[in-house]
Amino acid sequence: MKILIVGADGYCGWATSLELLNAGHSIHMVDNFLRRRIDQELGISPARALPSFVERREAAEKRFQQSIGFDEIDVASEHERLLELLRELKPDVVMDFAKIRSAPYSMRNFNTGRKTLMNNMLSTYNIASAICEVGLDTHLIHIGTMGVYGYAGEQRIPEGLDFTFAPRGRLHSNDPGSLYHLSKVSDQHILFLLHKTHGLRVTEYHQGIVWGFDTELSASAPSLGNRWDYDGDYGTVLNRFVVQALTIGDLTVYGGGNQVRPFIALTDTVRALTRIAIAKSPSFRIINGFTEAKSINQVAEVIQQVSRAHISHIENPRREIENTSYPADHLQIRQILETEVKIESGIQDFYNSVRIGIESVDPLTMNARPW
Repeated sequence: MKILIVGADGYCGWATSLELLNAGHSIHMVDNFLRRRIDQELGISPARALPSFVERREAAEKRFQQSIGFDEIDVASEHERLLELLRELKPDVVMDFAKIRSAPYSMRNFNTGRKTLMNNMLSTYNIASAICEVGLDTHLIHIGTMGVYGYAGEQRIPEGLDFTFAPRGRLHSNDPGSLYHLSKVSDQHILFLLHKTHGLRVTEYHQGIVWGFDTELSASAPSLGNRWDYDGDYGTVLNRFVVQALTIGDLTVYGGGNQVRPFIALTDTVRALTRIAIAKSPSFRIINGFTEAKSINQVAEVIQQVSRAHISHIENPRREIENTSYPADHLQIRQILETEVKIESGIQDFYNSVRIGIESVDPLTMNARPW
């Protein structure tokens, strides 16, 4: 299959690209390196040196013995260039990873919030509308987030469209807790509208909190390495806890720690996205992409068992309800994966790999970002 990956230099985009290349598919990459510029803006860097994109691409071409196309395009603003690429490439699948994916970053200040909203919503609209304008029967896979539903409710969260009140179906109600999550709510409504008006074929993949730094392929050579984010903006909670355990020996839990969140291992989400990409695509579907739900306390306790780190509770910097459950359906992802990597079974290997590979950490960058 011919697959266009937008945001291929990112955390999940790069790992998924390698998996698809390994499966023998033709990959064309697009990125504008905004994520690397945000590192410079915030004065942060991964816990392991990140190879340049040139190094990564050359290493991947050598490893998989195929040429990998690439265009540096800002898909949020360069619509004509995107149209030209789609007309030339005519991809079977477009995978959209081109998002600012940090809730804390989106809530830092007006500028970071505006940047998140503009980048995320416009990139989604431009990609989707360009597919429609060119007239392609392309399957668009959009990487969303379980956070569109919010984390405050106790009611069951169904998977897919709700057909209760409208014969053609409607999207579930949303309750975003940050501007990042708000942008993802808008994304899914943009895609659903273009599906209804133009017949756009979409998989909306609501991804849980991803943990892990590498897959087997990205860990196979330094030049193929993935991002190791641990900071307070981009370090998702389990990843940040592991680095904290190895450096300061103290896991900082926000508030009481009874916030329940959905999780999925990087290896599982990459495997699921690869299978979704090569499967026969539907007209419009929503997949809740997580494998387990745990409280922050439970996550910290699992890491404490392998590291003997101390658990500290600090004042919650975020305006969120802490005592929650998360009764969300996720049957489709379990059927796609067949087997899953759970935190309890995978944490020892993850911890050991970080202990061996960690290069430099600035504890100050792990500070919580209030909103």
